[in-house]
Amino acid sequence: MPRSVPVVSFFNHINILYGVISHLCTTSTCPIMIGPQNSLYYWIDERGKKVKYSAPQYIELAIIFIQKSLSNETIFPTRLDNKFPSTFSILIRKMVRLLFHCLAHIYAVHYNQLIEFELHPHLNSLFLHLISFLIKSDIIPSDCSTVNTNSNSLTISSQIEIREFRTELESLSLLYQLLAKQWQHAYAQESAQKRKTSNNQ
Repeated sequence: MPRSVPVVSFFNHINILYGVISHLCTTSTCPIMIGPQNSLYYWIDERGKKVKYSAPQYIELAIIFIQKSLSNETIFPTRLDNKFPSTFSILIRKMVRLLFHCLAHIYAVHYNQLIEFELHPHLNSLFLHLISFLIKSDIIPSDCSTVNTNSNSLTISSQIEIREFRTELESLSLLYQLLAKQWQHAYAQESAQKRKTSNNQ
């Protein structure tokens, strides 16, 4: 399925980006997994139970889950004669939600650190591409209120995650506001530094 391709790319980029600041994201500095405006992100297990983790624990679980899924031949078949599983769309939605949370946390807590590493333009571009992908794809279905009576635990968990994700996306304006503030701050700092350098010459 073509929409699996951008998910793989998003994962690789986010994984590398987080690796740069992972030593700054600890259980002490980030005891809970939060996004903009202190939005709390829970891990949802296969039974649909919400679990609160620190940010590094949450992100590690997310990375492990996605890595295992991507390397699983039954989920992402590499042979043309193998079919994608019936639960593929469910797994893609879960992966995208986890990636969204990772980016939101980096924005809310570690953006200034990425400015120091001069990686904030990459984060901005990555975020906008992910949001564009969410808008143009059918990752979040229009109706997830009906639960199939024959649903397994993965399906039930997914429907809970979809409802949570839709709520989070409805408050995307918070992320856009944060994005605008971060850009304004970053470019103000850059302009000030250029003026300082120019005056010293």
